[in-house]
Amino acid sequence: MKKRLFKACGLIVLCTLLLCCCDLLNFMDGNNNPPDEEEAPSTPTGLAVSGTPKKDSISLVWSAVSGADGYRLYRAASQTGSYSKVGSDIAGTNYTDAGLSSNTTYYYEVSAYNDKGESDKSAAVEAKTVSDGGGPSEHDGKTYV
Repeated sequence: MKKRLFKACGLIVLCTLLLCCCDLLNFMDGNNNPPDEEEAPSTPTGLAVSGTPKKDSISLVWSAVSGADGYRLYRAASQTGSYSKVGSDIAGTNYTDAGLSSNTTYYYEVSAYNDKGESDKSAAVEAKTVSDGGGPSEHDGKTYV
């Protein structure tokens, strides 16, 4: 009985040591530092209209986010309205939204994503397509929050 108890205790100690070593190896990188926390990227900033809106398209740019695999652009008909995703995921930090109605105001937000999740959406920016007559845009070049 004493021998079995000793073997059982030894096995428990060995298993505990192995688990601790495995956990230690999983939490350490090559520099013996804990790895970066695994989380979604931060919210993109700097969303702005690029150039002058056209009668059927608006070009947008924003700042890159460290750790992002890509970006998602959202559009609404009013600043406080319901935002819908525009097109597919975007690899870069610019996008031209085409096929829009002329003389119409649109609102945009952008988010960053990676395999850990999606960031919060950025502050909104407002842009208005020009009229069919090709007159000047009413967009004043400012970024709206």
